[in-house]
Amino acid sequence: MNVIIYCRVSSDEQTLGASLDVQEERLRKYCNQMGYNIINNIPYREDESAKTFEKRPVIQGIMSYIRKNKGKVNKLLFLRWDRYSRDIISASENLKELLKLGVEPNAIEAPLDFNSDTWPLLLGVHIGSAQCDNIKRSKATMDGIHGTLAKGKCANKAPRGYKNVRISKHETHVEIDTNTAPFIQAMFKEVAKGIETPCYIRRKFARKGYNIPESSFLEMLRNKFYIGKIRVPAYKGEPEYYVNGEHEAIIDEETFYKVHIGFKESVKKYTTIYFFIYFSLLHLCSTGLFG
Repeated sequence: MNVIIYCRVSSDEQTLGASLDVQEERLRKYCNQMGYNIINNIPYREDESAKTFEKRPVIQGIMSYIRKNKGKVNKLLFLRWDRYSRDIISASENLKELLKLGVEPNAIEAPLDFNSDTWPLLLGVHIGSAQCDNIKRSKATMDGIHGTLAKGKCANKAPRGYKNVRISKHETHVEIDTNTAPFIQAMFKEVAKGIETPCYIRRKFARKGYNIPESSFLEMLRNKFYIGKIRVPAYKGEPEYYVNGEHEAIIDEETFYKVHIGFKESVKKYTTIYFFIYFSLLHLCSTGLFG
C-alpha cells in the first residue's frame, strides 16, 4: 500500500500540540503499524491556512504528483480531517477528484469507511464542525475589530506617516513616524495651497525620492486618520461614523479641509474646461469646418 502523508498547521496552532513535527511522527508511526509504504519516504508539510485548496501550494503539488503517477498512490493520509480542510465545499470537490484518481484520503484519528453508505454524512460532521468553528472565530474577530475601532484605536496597519508599535503580545499602539511624517505634512500643505494639482505635487515629491502611487496618494489626502479621526465602518445595521482616535494628528483640520475644497474646485474647473472644448468642437463640426 503506497501512501502520501500530509501535515498542515497554521502558525497559531504550533503551540497547541498539533505542530508539523507531531503530526509527522504520528503519521509515520501509524504507517509503520499498518505496513504502509510512504512514497519516497518524505512527508508533505504545509503551513498555509488558506480556505481553498487552490491557495495551498503543497496540496497542489500532491495533486500534480498523483495525476502524473496515476495508479501508484493508494492513500493520502493526514492526522485529522480539519488538517485536510475546514471548508466542506472545497473538501468535497477535492475528495471527489482524489477518489476518481483511485486515491483514498483519510484521517488516521477518525478514518472513514468509503465502502459504507454513511461516509458522506460523517465527512460532513468532521469538516462541517471545523467550518462552524471557523465561522464563529471570524464573527468574533469582526466584533473585536469593530469594538477596537469604536474605542478610537487603530485595528490594522497604520497609514504612511505613522508606525505600529507593539507594547504587549496582544496589543499595539500607533506612534508618529518621524522619518516619514514630515513628507506627509509637506504634501498636504502643498496641495492645500491650491496652486498645483495633487498629481503634479505627487510627481514632484517622487523626484525627491518619496514616491507614492497615484491612487494611494489621493486616498491619503482623503484619510481623516491624519486629523486624529478613526473611521468605524457600517456594521450590523449601524451606519458608518468617525470617532476621535487615540493617536496624535499630524495634519490640522484647516489644512485638511482646504485640500478637500481644492479637490472640489479642481473637479469643477476641469469639468467646465471639458464641456467648453466639447461644445466648441460640436459647433465647429456643425459649421462644416471639419467636413
